[in-house]
Amino acid sequence: MKTKILLTIALITSFMTGVVVHSSGQPQEKQYYEIDITGQLTHSEYGSPISGHTVYITCDTSFSGVMNYYKEVITDEDGFYHDTLTTTLTSGTVFVYTYDYYGEKLTDTLHYRFLDATNNNTFISNFSVFVPYQAPLLQARFSFQQTTTENKLMYSFFDETKNENIVSWNWEFGDGTISNVQNPVHIYPDPGTYKIKLTVSAYVNNHLEINSIKQYLYIGNRSYYHMGGHCFDDHLFPIDEGIAYLFRIEITNQLTPIDTMFFDTLGYYYFYQIPEGNYYIKALPTKESKYFSNLMPTYYGDNIYWENAKIIDHNKTNWEYDIHLVKGLGIDSGNGKISGSVIQTQSFMNFRTLSIENVNIILYDAAGSPLICTYSDSDGLFNIDNLPLDTYYLGAEIAGIPQQKSKIELTDENPEFDDIVIDLNTGDITLDIAENQGDSQNILGMPYPNPASTYVNCPVKISHSGTAAVDVINSHGQVVFSRSVSLPGGNSNRITVNTSQFESGIYFIRIVTDQQIGQQRFIVSK
Repeated sequence: MKTKILLTIALITSFMTGVVVHSSGQPQEKQYYEIDITGQLTHSEYGSPISGHTVYITCDTSFSGVMNYYKEVITDEDGFYHDTLTTTLTSGTVFVYTYDYYGEKLTDTLHYRFLDATNNNTFISNFSVFVPYQAPLLQARFSFQQTTTENKLMYSFFDETKNENIVSWNWEFGDGTISNVQNPVHIYPDPGTYKIKLTVSAYVNNHLEINSIKQYLYIGNRSYYHMGGHCFDDHLFPIDEGIAYLFRIEITNQLTPIDTMFFDTLGYYYFYQIPEGNYYIKALPTKESKYFSNLMPTYYGDNIYWENAKIIDHNKTNWEYDIHLVKGLGIDSGNGKISGSVIQTQSFMNFRTLSIENVNIILYDAAGSPLICTYSDSDGLFNIDNLPLDTYYLGAEIAGIPQQKSKIELTDENPEFDDIVIDLNTGDITLDIAENQGDSQNILGMPYPNPASTYVNCPVKISHSGTAAVDVINSHGQVVFSRSVSLPGGNSNRITVNTSQFESGIYFIRIVTDQQIGQQRFIVSK
């Protein structure tokens, strides 16, 4: 006899994939984003601006969302260049490069990301290039850096002019303020792009010379940094095939999926251009990996539960977020089987649908230790077979959802638990065991297909011909379908219900005759 379980799990935030929708449920039109790139070319030896030099800007369709973008821009008299790209993708990569006098290629790789309104993706990409050049007698030079991470608007400026006879410095900070100090500290009023100018006066060969240099400074509303790390098995070997997920912890403590990244051949993952904040990183082997099912999906901090994972306070670039995937105990072979599907009922999330694919299903032993893990497929189906008859616990690990498990006992009488349903939206775990689905007192047979999409069939077995009342009831107890049918006696009857207008969810079909009654459960998944 097969036993059924209904396992329902609430999703606090959407899983990694989904389609953006309006609160009305209608898909949004594509949104276009702009990427501003500004930079300067200066002489590698003298620091003077290089005008009339070509800079190349390219990006591939797989990165930027524009078809084979290619642009040549020429630097102006101050050595500056500028370009604006348009893309429909929220993240990607742009390549900026130029050549020196000897044909050596100098390249800068820019990783853009659009996460919120504060990220306008402005980049400053400078190059130091050698070209044949008649150096001026006096060339102003300077550098700058953020003075303190506590105040992102405070910058220190450093005069690097190569002259020992400077008599004056004049700084223009680009916000209307000036300074005559050699190495000033300046606090800007707001984030933005500023053009700084340094003018120096100095004696060269007993003659007073004056020279200026300009640079751009961009201060964003938020700071963006890179992050990454290695993923290892229990023997410290890099994982061969895997994927990493990045989740941002919002002020409300909800988790927002930010990005996914497949490991490289050395088990390395990386996320570019991530705004400062608090994050979780989750890594797991893919189905193509030799470690699939044996190594558990594991968060940074080497824990399989997000509640116990280590929170990353992301305020600088860090490539050392290594993850050691937790190994399951494994299982022996047997005759037991656990299978089911992940469904999405009507979502309470207004901005993203949920993914029923790649939900992590973990099987535990009676003591609660993880044994193996499997993932749902593109249809939300999962299957764990060849299990020894024993007591287990089953759970779905989804970032943002408190971990819950349901007990399953595989016995000689009940070696299979099928039709386990993981509902991502309902908020509770309920256990509904059908005591005897083959009981002759139940005049309704098993519905099919189940889960249903556009229709569901249900066999009917009645002892005498007559009229029957058919009702379909949703999980809230509301009757969503009702009609009367005439049925001949016998086993060859079938009721068909059109479910195309039903929302995704759990339903009960009930039939009542003057002498018998029957009820079955089915799922609508779209």
